[in-house]
Amino acid sequence: MLNSSKTKAVVFITASRLRSVYISGRVKVTGTSLQFSDRVELLGVELDQALTMDRHVSSIVSFCNFHMRALRRIRPRLTLDAAKSVAVNIVCARLDYCNSSATSTVFSIEL
Repeated sequence: MLNSSKTKAVVFITASRLRSVYISGRVKVTGTSLQFSDRVELLGVELDQALTMDRHVSSIVSFCNFHMRALRRIRPRLTLDAAKSVAVNIVCARLDYCNSSATSTVFSIEL
Protein backbone atom coordinates (compact mmCIF):
# COMPACT_ATOMS: atom_id res chain seq x y z
CA MET A 1 0.00 0.00 0.00
CA LEU A 2 1.23 3.45 -0.88
CA ASN A 3 0.98 6.17 1.74
CA SER A 4 -0.71 8.90 -0.32
CA SER A 5 0.39 11.60 2.12
CA LYS A 6 4.06 10.71 1.54
CA THR A 7 4.02 9.57 -2.10
CA LYS A 8 4.36 11.99 -5.00
CA ALA A 9 4.33 11.59 -8.76
CA VAL A 10 6.72 13.63 -10.86
CA VAL A 11 7.50 13.72 -14.56
CA PHE A 12 11.19 14.25 -15.35
CA ILE A 13 11.58 16.26 -18.53
CA THR A 14 14.20 18.52 -20.09
CA ALA A 15 14.09 22.21 -19.11
CA SER A 16 13.34 23.29 -22.68
CA ARG A 17 10.37 20.92 -23.00
CA LEU A 18 9.16 21.82 -19.52
CA ARG A 19 8.41 25.38 -20.70
CA SER A 20 6.09 24.08 -23.43
CA VAL A 21 4.31 21.31 -21.49
CA TYR A 22 1.69 21.71 -18.77
CA ILE A 23 1.44 18.69 -16.48
CA SER A 24 -1.69 18.45 -14.39
CA GLY A 25 -4.12 15.90 -13.09
CA ARG A 26 -3.52 12.70 -11.24
CA VAL A 27 -2.08 9.25 -11.84
CA LYS A 28 -3.44 6.09 -10.26
CA VAL A 29 -0.85 3.68 -8.84
CA THR A 30 -1.97 0.48 -7.08
CA GLY A 31 -5.39 1.99 -6.50
CA THR A 32 -4.03 5.20 -4.97
CA SER A 33 -4.59 8.47 -6.81
CA LEU A 34 -1.51 10.70 -6.76
CA GLN A 35 -1.25 14.35 -7.78
CA PHE A 36 1.71 15.39 -9.91
CA SER A 37 4.33 17.47 -8.15
CA ASP A 38 7.04 19.75 -9.55
CA ARG A 39 9.63 18.28 -7.17
CA VAL A 40 10.16 15.23 -5.02
CA GLU A 41 12.45 14.44 -2.10
CA LEU A 42 14.04 11.01 -2.10
CA LEU A 43 16.28 9.97 0.78
CA GLY A 44 17.05 13.62 1.51
CA VAL A 45 17.87 14.45 -2.12
CA GLU A 46 15.59 17.04 -3.72
CA LEU A 47 14.86 16.36 -7.39
CA ASP A 48 12.90 18.76 -9.57
CA GLN A 49 11.23 18.05 -12.90
CA ALA A 50 14.23 19.17 -14.97
CA LEU A 51 16.75 17.45 -12.65
CA THR A 52 18.64 20.72 -12.18
CA MET A 53 19.42 19.90 -8.52
CA ASP A 54 19.32 23.64 -7.68
CA ARG A 55 17.32 23.19 -4.47
CA HIS A 56 19.44 20.25 -3.39
CA VAL A 57 22.68 22.15 -3.92
CA SER A 58 21.27 25.11 -1.96
CA SER A 59 20.36 22.84 0.94
CA ILE A 60 23.86 21.30 0.94
CA VAL A 61 25.45 24.76 0.98
CA SER A 62 23.20 25.84 3.86
CA PHE A 63 24.00 22.67 5.81
CA CYS A 64 27.75 23.08 5.33
CA ASN A 65 27.68 26.80 6.21
CA PHE A 66 25.75 26.05 9.41
CA HIS A 67 28.25 23.42 10.50
CA MET A 68 31.28 25.54 9.54
CA ARG A 69 29.94 28.35 11.74
CA ALA A 70 29.49 25.86 14.57
CA LEU A 71 33.03 24.61 14.03
CA ARG A 72 34.33 28.15 14.61
CA ARG A 73 33.07 27.94 18.21
CA ILE A 74 35.26 24.95 19.05
CA ARG A 75 38.16 25.87 16.76
CA PRO A 76 40.35 27.32 19.57
CA ARG A 77 40.30 23.92 21.28
CA LEU A 78 41.45 22.01 18.18
CA THR A 79 44.78 21.77 16.44
CA LEU A 80 44.93 23.15 12.92
CA ASP A 81 45.11 19.64 11.44
CA ALA A 82 42.14 18.46 13.50
CA ALA A 83 40.06 21.50 12.48
CA LYS A 84 40.89 20.93 8.80
CA SER A 85 40.00 17.26 9.10
CA VAL A 86 36.63 18.01 10.72
CA ALA A 87 35.81 20.65 8.09
CA VAL A 88 36.71 18.37 5.18
CA ASN A 89 34.71 15.48 6.66
CA ILE A 90 31.62 17.65 7.18
CA VAL A 91 31.64 18.78 3.56
CA CYS A 92 32.63 15.46 1.98
CA ALA A 93 30.09 13.46 3.98
CA ARG A 94 27.30 15.75 2.83
CA LEU A 95 28.45 15.75 -0.78
CA ASP A 96 28.80 11.96 -0.90
CA TYR A 97 25.49 11.22 0.85
CA CYS A 98 23.14 9.43 -1.56
CA ASN A 99 25.59 10.02 -4.37
CA SER A 100 24.52 6.94 -6.31
CA SER A 101 21.66 5.40 -4.35
CA ALA A 102 19.20 8.20 -5.15
CA THR A 103 19.38 7.64 -8.88
CA SER A 104 19.13 3.88 -8.57
CA THR A 105 15.85 4.02 -6.61
CA VAL A 106 14.07 6.36 -9.03
CA PHE A 107 11.78 4.45 -11.32
CA SER A 108 9.58 5.47 -14.20
CA ILE A 109 6.14 4.41 -15.27
CA GLU A 110 5.46 4.61 -18.97
CA LEU A 111 1.93 5.83 -19.58
